[in-house]
Amino acid sequence: MNSATSIAASGLKVSSLQLQAAAYNIANQASGSSQRVQARLQQQTGGGVEAELVARNSGQGSLEQDLVALLAAHNATLANLAVFKRGDDALGQLLDTTA
Repeated sequence: MNSATSIAASGLKVSSLQLQAAAYNIANQASGSSQRVQARLQQQTGGGVEAELVARNSGQGSLEQDLVALLAAHNATLANLAVFKRGDDALGQLLDTTA
């Protein structure tokens, strides 16, 4: 099984791709002819997730959905960063008790 930090690191990579997809779709909203993208997620054995950007039909999605995806990716980033913070705090407490 992967450690919590490696699972959180994979989550950060995924949320970064989700942010990129939402930003790309929002930036190209006015063109109408541009291909829309989305992050396709795949669970990893032992924990974590990986993602890739894939094209989707131009008729699928809206500005509202892209904004919600942007906020969801932002919140996922904050949650994964909190895992690193908690791990750092725990390690600091462990070192304080052994010193």
